[in-house]
Amino acid sequence: MHLSTIYSKNIPKKSIVVAISRFKRKVYISTGFIVIKSRYGLGYVINS
Repeated sequence: MHLSTIYSKNIPKKSIVVAISRFKRKVYISTGFIVIKSRYGLGYVINS
């Protein structure tokens, strides 16, 4: 929803899910920590 507002375009939800999934994988590979987690009903949560 936020990205659609910023770019004033309709961005498919699946595209955003795939982008976040790829980013989560890159962060895990480079750091070895699971920093971003998916929470059902909430979206994504950043562990600190």
